[in-house]
Amino acid sequence: MLHALFITHGPETCPAAHAETRHLAIDGLDRLDNEARKLGVSLVGGWADMPGHSLYMIVDAPNAHVVSELAVILGFGRWGTVSVIALVGLETLHSALRQMAASG
Repeated sequence: MLHALFITHGPETCPAAHAETRHLAIDGLDRLDNEARKLGVSLVGGWADMPGHSLYMIVDAPNAHVVSELAVILGFGRWGTVSVIALVGLETLHSALRQMAASG
């Protein structure tokens, strides 16, 4: 199942501007693939909005709890606010809406 992993931070903890959080971010990103693999998570893609102080990742994982666990292991919450959102494809949404419409 696909999940969105969002990490946001303010200027006071921005890895681009602060050495301590920069090292935390580098360490987490260096370990991302290996730790994700251990948990059965695969990275679909990742992006950063540097001026907006945000990172965005799409991952394929068994559930949102595993994605949250990955964020904790990688230390993302030590320098940012982490949000995990379960995603469904538009085809799944469309099918579910059609089933709802047919039954009610």
